[in-house]
Amino acid sequence: MQTQLTEADFGSLVLLSGAHKRRAEGVCFMEAVAWLAGEKHSDHPACVSPVIGAFCRTWNDQLDEAGRQRLKPYIARVVGTAGDPGADEARAWLAADWMIRVHMPAWLELGGMREQAEALRALLPIDGKAMCRAAQPTINTARNLAAAARAAARDAAVKALEPTKISLQESAFQLLDRMIELGRKAA
Repeated sequence: MQTQLTEADFGSLVLLSGAHKRRAEGVCFMEAVAWLAGEKHSDHPACVSPVIGAFCRTWNDQLDEAGRQRLKPYIARVVGTAGDPGADEARAWLAADWMIRVHMPAWLELGGMREQAEALRALLPIDGKAMCRAAQPTINTARNLAAAARAAARDAAVKALEPTKISLQESAFQLLDRMIELGRKAA
């Protein structure tokens, strides 16, 4: 691979999931950032806010192939975001707010928990400790109800799968008997 990444290279660059020992193996989003910034190969480039870096490492690995390529225009944009503790605190609260008022409700709604989803969406923006403390009872209620629903769904799935499990076990014992008999007939 070339020694310096340029923005002109973004069109042919393919971002991969996971960390890579060398650029020759390919690069994830954060490794591409380090490369563009002229830093050593790393998924923790010094030029990037630790909050943005943590978010992007996780997101890069969770995106599908096409979604991951949509990150390419952001490679140059995150360079130089490190070094401002006040901005990092605000970024962390933005991420927490998004997780609580956007991400969690989407999954709760998908699971049929519309009331809890709407309660989280209705929270005021969580931009500091005071707002987080005020939102905590609503968050705890949603989390506890979701955990109970998840456990009930898992128990129901296990129960529903039991006949199939028993049938497959019996079939596997029959298969083992047949395989053993084949060896005995040949002997």
